[in-house]
Amino acid sequence: MSAVLFAYLLKLTLSLAMVYLFYRLVLQNLTFYNWNRWYLLAFTGLSFLIPLIDISTLWHGAREAPIPAVIEYFPPVAGALPYGQMPQQIQP
Repeated sequence: MSAVLFAYLLKLTLSLAMVYLFYRLVLQNLTFYNWNRWYLLAFTGLSFLIPLIDISTLWHGAREAPIPAVIEYFPPVAGALPYGQMPQQIQP
């Protein structure tokens, strides 16, 4: 079995387990049977799509992200250092 398929099946299993656990803990005793049925159908289908979302950029790309557009919009202050540059240490 390839590593990609194994990772997908692991993520699918975890997402289905979370959907089922939420149903058992919160929704099972409610009398809104029609809503419970739609919840189970919708989130079971959604559980097959959730593992396809790539969230690796949250861990790996955080430091390599470009300068946010909001920071580039504001005009520079006189004497301020460019974005990301640290001031040199002051010699005593």
